This record gives sequence, C-alpha cells and structure tokens, in this order.
Amino acid sequence: MSEELKNQIALITKNADTIVVTNESEFIAASEYLKANKKMQKNVSALLDPGIKKANEAHKFSTKHKNDLLAPLLTVARQVGAVIGAYLNKKEQERLEIQRQEQKLLQQVADKKAELLKNLGCEVEAKMAKDEPTIAPIKIKKVIPKTGVSIKRTFDFEIIDATKIKGEFMVPDEAKIRALVKSLGKNAESYIGGIRVFDKIITSTRC
Repeated sequence: MSEELKNQIALITKNADTIVVTNESEFIAASEYLKANKKMQKNVSALLDPGIKKANEAHKFSTKHKNDLLAPLLTVARQVGAVIGAYLNKKEQERLEIQRQEQKLLQQVADKKAELLKNLGCEVEAKMAKDEPTIAPIKIKKVIPKTGVSIKRTFDFEIIDATKIKGEFMVPDEAKIRALVKSLGKNAESYIGGIRVFDKIITSTRC
C-alpha cells in the first residue's frame, strides 16, 4: 500500500510546477488539482496516523516513566553538585587569598629595596626595584582528587532589571502579536507599534 501511495504521489506532483492560472478554465483545473492533492493527503494520513498515534502514546508513556525514575536521581545529583561546587569555590577563594598575601609580601620587599636605593641616590634602580618582585612567587597547586567526577567552571546569569537590557537582546513575542493582529486587524499597528499589518490570502481546499 505504501509503495502504491508513493507512485500516486509521484504522479500528482510530477507536473505541478507547470500549473498556471490566467483564465477561468485554468483556475478550475488548478482547483481540481488541489482537490486531488488534498484527497491524497487524507489517504496518507489515514494510512499512517493510527501507527503514529500508537507510537506517540508509547513515547509519552516511556517518557513519563523515564522522567519519574530520573526525577529523584537528578534532584540529589544537583544537591551533591552544589555541595561540591561550594567546596571548590571555598578552596579557590583560599588559593586567591594566599596569592594576595604573597603579592602583598613581594610588594613590601620591593618597596623596602626601592626606598633603600632611593636613599642611596639611585633613582633609576629604585624605580626598577619597586616595579619588579625581588623573590620568586610561591606556586600554589590546585589539587582536585581523581574521583571520576569532571569539574568545569562556567557562567550563568539572572535578570535584575529588564528595562536596562539592550534592545538587540529582547525578542518580540510573535505569537502574542499575531493573536492581537488577528483580533484587531489594522488597529493592531497603533496598539502594538513597530509593525505593519497587511492582507494575506490563504487558500484552502475541500474534497
């Protein structure tokens, strides 16, 4: 049956690009073509819709079952992930604090050396000493135990004032606009602003 439908569809669509409408007889012929096309669409739907319906029902059932089973796992995974993230953030803050203290110490040493050189009249050397650390920085090694859990740092955001967001990042709600256009027609232009309402002809076929 499917192969037969394919042949019938090929026959209907074969010369569709040659159809033109310049007079009444051609209009009638084109309308008859659309009727035949619509009837073939119904035949295709009648053949495949029952199987699609069963597949959709099976998909919905399996998806719901899957989501029900995954829900508690995902909930606790997020909780544990948050705990891990908090720990890593704490360690990162500790590491940064050590670096800040280290830099502070380096600068204090450099300042003392620069002051000493300045007192000796070595202005150029004093400036160089102030700008350059006198000892090698301490290397802080980040240690993350190998547990099989991969960690990556990323960025997220939250909107705190929508009025300050640049226009290029604001997406018009086309579904809401279209609903108002259908309801108000040309009056939607002044109500919504920034749009042009125009007539659009849509053909429909009954067979």
